[in-house]
Amino acid sequence: MQRHARTALALSVALATATATAAPPATGTFTIDGETFTIADAIAYPDGDDTAVVVSNRAFDRKALAKDGKLDDFDVLRHVGDGVAAFTVSIDAEGAFSGYSISSSQGGGGGYSSDMADGFTLSRRETGHVAGALRFDGAERSADLRFDLPVQATLARAGTPLPAGGGGIGKALLEHFAAMASGDKAQLLAMTPPDRRAQQQAMMDEPDAAGMIAFLAAMAPREVTVVGGSVDGDSAVLEFTGTRDGSPLKGTVDGTRIDGRWYFNNVSETSGD
Repeated sequence: MQRHARTALALSVALATATATAAPPATGTFTIDGETFTIADAIAYPDGDDTAVVVSNRAFDRKALAKDGKLDDFDVLRHVGDGVAAFTVSIDAEGAFSGYSISSSQGGGGGYSSDMADGFTLSRRETGHVAGALRFDGAERSADLRFDLPVQATLARAGTPLPAGGGGIGKALLEHFAAMASGDKAQLLAMTPPDRRAQQQAMMDEPDAAGMIAFLAAMAPREVTVVGGSVDGDSAVLEFTGTRDGSPLKGTVDGTRIDGRWYFNNVSETSGD
């Protein structure tokens, strides 16, 4: 019994040590317009025929990245801002450096230069994984970075898949959109989270509130059907289809449960079938 306890303890220590010393997906620095950023995290995903390796000075929110189930340039755009920057290395189908792009609160840009291509090395490239380094010096832009990470087209959402129609959360979303479409102040207040309700009440008391309420009613999707999503504790992501002005649309929305009731925000939509 004592020997088993010692073995279990040794395994626990070994696992903890392995976790603590696991190599980060990327290390180094990059400079944009004279400002240097220390790399904290990285992701890689297919980008057409290329592979995009994106390094950033702040950790990526994997839960947010998984919201639409895929990794792409839009995830990078949503990630940057307020001191957060990203540097993307593009690798072509032959494994050569094909260019770079940058995104920060100051804007974006990109391009290609032979100096960058000469400073690029690829040490590992296979289905689902890429590793290498990029080093170049410039007056306004430079990089000295190394990466070793999986290439992922999609990320699985955390939590449990919702039942057909979304269950109780789906019903709450339908009520949310119905309140938007109603133009009724009491219904609009009821769908507002408690911590923002006073602010919403003040806005609806403004002389020009009628225009805002009419706009919300016009923007509310009609004929809504919840077609997917997941729930993770008091957080949920729902996928839905619907129409606006007779045209089809589809979208995703975040749900948060407060005191047993679901509230919704961060609606993202695309038009078309």
